[in-house]
Amino acid sequence: MAHLNSNAKPKTVCALCGLRGTGKTTLIFQAIDALIKQGVDCDKIGYFSGHPGDNFDDLIAELSCHPKLDYVFIDEIGCFSSFLRCGDYFDERLLRRGKKVVIASSNMLSLYLVNRRSESHDFSILRIPHLSFYDHCQFVLKTESPSEDDFWNYQQKGGPFKPEIDTPQYVQENIVGMVVDLYKTEMDEDVFPWLSSSPADSNWPSYINTILALSSSHINSGLFEDLQAFPDNQNAIDAKVSRLIIQEFRAYLMPASPKQRLQPSVTVALLDFLMHCGIISILPDFFRNGKPVRCYVEAPFLRYHFAERLLAMVGNRCAITKSSLLKVAIASEYQLCNPGFKTCFAHTSPDNSGRDEIVLMDIDKQIGYALKPNNVNGCAGFGKISRPPEFRDFRIELLETVDCINHIYQRGKNSYVGMRS
Repeated sequence: MAHLNSNAKPKTVCALCGLRGTGKTTLIFQAIDALIKQGVDCDKIGYFSGHPGDNFDDLIAELSCHPKLDYVFIDEIGCFSSFLRCGDYFDERLLRRGKKVVIASSNMLSLYLVNRRSESHDFSILRIPHLSFYDHCQFVLKTESPSEDDFWNYQQKGGPFKPEIDTPQYVQENIVGMVVDLYKTEMDEDVFPWLSSSPADSNWPSYINTILALSSSHINSGLFEDLQAFPDNQNAIDAKVSRLIIQEFRAYLMPASPKQRLQPSVTVALLDFLMHCGIISILPDFFRNGKPVRCYVEAPFLRYHFAERLLAMVGNRCAITKSSLLKVAIASEYQLCNPGFKTCFAHTSPDNSGRDEIVLMDIDKQIGYALKPNNVNGCAGFGKISRPPEFRDFRIELLETVDCINHIYQRGKNSYVGMRS
């Protein structure tokens, strides 16, 4: 609404991106309703929606028939073929004429790529995330007293407004489908122009699902440091993936130099996309001492699903427990409730034993949170963290509530109340 109500000449397009079911279309309708209640003439507002098979040239023709529109909303813009080659159209034909433009797409890859291609960089990306645990309790479960079962059900299926029954199918359609669909409607070099392998030789579902599996439940690097955890002949999720892919993934997490993160490989390109669209979060290390960054899947239903697939892939050589999933949930929910805050991970050794304890650091608020459950089964709380010299300016808030799950719920509630006020 700040974008739509600004009196200044628009310089950017507000782009809403998020998985299906996160509320993008609802937000557009709410914005249109708010404009009308402010007294904007309905004839000044245009709503357009893309469907599979539509062409961007047809959208341009339709918009040219309505030159008096002041507000232009284009839903599911990723459905329009040739969209990737038309990113500068918004600046040249709409923004320069003073029109306020909002676009939305479930195909986050299309927005990601067109923003990279746009010479004027006239896109302001507003990511529409999955529902937080608090949102899920309020709007889906309609309860203010969530139970432990409610939390773990949220981890398995929660996040969209309408929980999906078939999670693997949902993943396939929403993430893998983004790549596959674009290759059907766009020129190959427009989709991933920096890749070295041809799309015909790439198994996109296998690539993406392997990345999601490796990132599903780990905010530490133990799995990546020990490649022996993977059988030589492993079946990586949906199809056989070469050992080289896993090694490239490891190199992305632990690059010898920053330049290696830009290597033209399928793995790095997809990781970059999954990170920018909010499916995977990659956080730096507080001490900046060369240890790998921490990587995990954001959406709870994806995280839970791929953690199970990873466990099935490596057998009992990899410990995936409620403890590891709870650690990721704490970090994920904190970021979800504090958008835009600078967060990172840190390591301490509270008993000088050399064993790492992971700490979530909020740089803006200068607060540290321990991420080490001391009662995994009951989710009773977290242990105290040590106080290295680097923490001297930080207030240490210990998450020692009786019920950590309730702590996650209350944090989301406080954030929601603060935002409303």
